[in-house]
Amino acid sequence: ALAAGAEVIISTASGLFDVQVPVGAVTAAIENKGGVVATQGVAYLTARGVSVATSSLSNPGRVEATGLVERDGRIYLESEGALTTVGTVKASRAADGGDVEIKGGFVALGGTISADGAKGGTVKVESKGMLSLADKVTAKGLQTSGGTISYHSLGQTIENSTGFSDVSGRTDGGKLSLNAEQGVMSSGTYLASGATGKGGMIDLAGFGVRLLSATLDASGMTQGGLIRVGGAFQGGKDVGIRGDNGVLRDGYLLRWGDLPSISSATRVLINDTSSLVVSSTCGPAGTVVVWSEAQTTMAGSVLASGLSRGGFVELSSADELRHADLSKVRGAFSLLLDPKNITVGTVAQASGWSYAAIIGAGYSGN
Repeated sequence: ALAAGAEVIISTASGLFDVQVPVGAVTAAIENKGGVVATQGVAYLTARGVSVATSSLSNPGRVEATGLVERDGRIYLESEGALTTVGTVKASRAADGGDVEIKGGFVALGGTISADGAKGGTVKVESKGMLSLADKVTAKGLQTSGGTISYHSLGQTIENSTGFSDVSGRTDGGKLSLNAEQGVMSSGTYLASGATGKGGMIDLAGFGVRLLSATLDASGMTQGGLIRVGGAFQGGKDVGIRGDNGVLRDGYLLRWGDLPSISSATRVLINDTSSLVVSSTCGPAGTVVVWSEAQTTMAGSVLASGLSRGGFVELSSADELRHADLSKVRGAFSLLLDPKNITVGTVAQASGWSYAAIIGAGYSGN
């Protein structure tokens, strides 16, 4: 354990080791340039200052925690202020991937964060401000199903093209979620594929969602998975499907069981070089839901092909749907367009929409 603060409490109650920093120091900083290795144990790195500005944690080095018993193989990185990592963070156990928990006032993730194992482990990231994603985060299932990765920021989440999140499994894909309360702009790659089983689940949500050359893949061999961008099916309102013969309701909702809640975005833009994949090579394809409360701009591609049946795709908004090219939705058994207004644009207009997403709504194309 590395702890920085005015007071540090170490507890070994019930045989478990625990570190708490209840009182912050004027300046509390941790910088790990070397290696912190907890064989068959837990690694804690905690910095607590009296304010966000006086607390920081930096990890350009290596943090590893492994375990031969279930309770070990855990890593905790926590800072009241800035938390950055460009080194290696690896948690694993004999039976499955380990657990990584990262909390900070501002979080910037680089380097490699891994909770891979025979069964994928868990990675949980929380930021009280902005979250920056720039490198590899994995919770892969090397022998069975993929694990879980969750990102939550109270500010914006920004991800460049080197960002890579993977909860794929040797059998089924895992679960991957991102919720940015002040909006997300991503050019990253999100994988939740199932090599021999079902595709997993990918949820991207926030005040606004902008995907620019992003890739979301929840494909599976026996069944495609579920991708939700900007909200739940029909915004979670469940108003029903006209002409529903049971097949549509099952495809969009029932076969996924009780789903976790997902917030609705005000605006969603998916540009022409982004792709959403829920295909299946041996069974039915999965489901894609793209939703917003005010405006959805969908210029990207959707691959929802399946051997036994195509996928179920909803591209909608409570108000306006701007769509560039329906031919880029391939293999779908059902395509639902159910907004208040539909705007059909040219390729040139779609490019302008993409630029407006980066530069601002006043972009004219001139």
